[in-house]
Amino acid sequence: MNLKKFREKLFILKPNLKDLILEGYSEEKAHKIINDEYEFKPKANQNQYSSILLDFLNNYDLRNLRILNIFFDDILRYINEYLIIGGFDGGYLGLDNKTGIIYILYSDDSSNIHEIFVKNEIQFFEILLIFAEFSNKGSEDEIEDYLQRCYNICPEGNFDSFFWN
Repeated sequence: MNLKKFREKLFILKPNLKDLILEGYSEEKAHKIINDEYEFKPKANQNQYSSILLDFLNNYDLRNLRILNIFFDDILRYINEYLIIGGFDGGYLGLDNKTGIIYILYSDDSSNIHEIFVKNEIQFFEILLIFAEFSNKGSEDEIEDYLQRCYNICPEGNFDSFFWN
């Protein structure tokens, strides 16, 4: 998967205004979700990276992007040896540059890393699309199906806390 395909698929998964209003969002908040939270725009200054994940993190404005409960920041930083690539309530997603594995780092104990989120950047983008689909179309009754799809992509991953919050 490349970033162009990821953006196209994410755009298709945007919720529609009517559904958001039926969920209880104001029209103003619904427009903000549709226009900001499912979109990432290229930055003016682009650099070349050998990794689509690093391209995504460095060459796009991600400040408003939220997928399920994962958010992104334009300022890259490290916790211990992990590059923080995203955050969620209670922690971060950290990339081990040596292995390419993305770990779940809980903010209360970032030294105890043992939960894998995904094993590579391709899995990362595939999981984000599943999360976006669940945010748009999924219901609590379907969580197990969405979890199974995630585990089919990365059996070693830990995804439960992202759906049960």
